[in-house]
Amino acid sequence: MNMEYTHKTDYFFFAHKFVQFLQSHLEKYPNEITTNIHLSTLDDIFGHDRASFTINLDSILNIVDAYHLDTLIGDQTLVHHHDINTRKHLLTIFFNEEALRSLRAGQLIQYPKVA
Repeated sequence: MNMEYTHKTDYFFFAHKFVQFLQSHLEKYPNEITTNIHLSTLDDIFGHDRASFTINLDSILNIVDAYHLDTLIGDQTLVHHHDINTRKHLLTIFFNEEALRSLRAGQLIQYPKVA
């Protein structure tokens, strides 16, 4: 049996879209250091590409983890860590507090270097 893929997931594109979502979320809720995102929201962010918020989500989040900001103590990642709860269909994002301070002070999020 030969299966053909209808498309190839663009991990960096979806990671960038997710970081833009996080940035606008943090503008609305500047005091949050942790946020819970329902997987249906990810479905909307990723343009209803089911693979991106299911089997490819961890790969996309690994790229998101590389986005960083300049802080007083050096480069710090925006996301400290994340947790995927499949039973509750929730993604919990734990932000790096130093990076949040820099973001609030007007620093721009720096993108990861790609090879």
